[in-house]
Amino acid sequence: MARDGYQECVIKEIAWANQNTNMMKIYLKLGKDDVYNEFLDKSGIKKKLDAARQNIPIQCPYCFAMNPIAQHCHMCGIDLTEQARNYKENWKNAVVHNPDFMIDRLTEIKKGMAQVQVGK
Repeated sequence: MARDGYQECVIKEIAWANQNTNMMKIYLKLGKDDVYNEFLDKSGIKKKLDAARQNIPIQCPYCFAMNPIAQHCHMCGIDLTEQARNYKENWKNAVVHNPDFMIDRLTEIKKGMAQVQVGK
């Protein structure tokens, strides 16, 4: 509720029915990202997403399945968001314009796996 912009007095009333409670100090923990995002929002650099929109399931345009908040359809795998489409397109472009791209990525993964196995 605090991240959604509810006033402190509203949160206290809903959660504890007591305006004088100190429970906010105990239960409310803001992370570094919360502070940073609030700063960006108040500065006009980045706007908060509409909280109501964030919780609306997305219907797949291909198979019509209803999806909870997700980048891809859980039934057919199609990209549901612009972000997912852009990510896939960027990878395709990287592979097309640089044939060694996948080899480089697989080499990095292999090195990482070898380091994990050495650490065992």
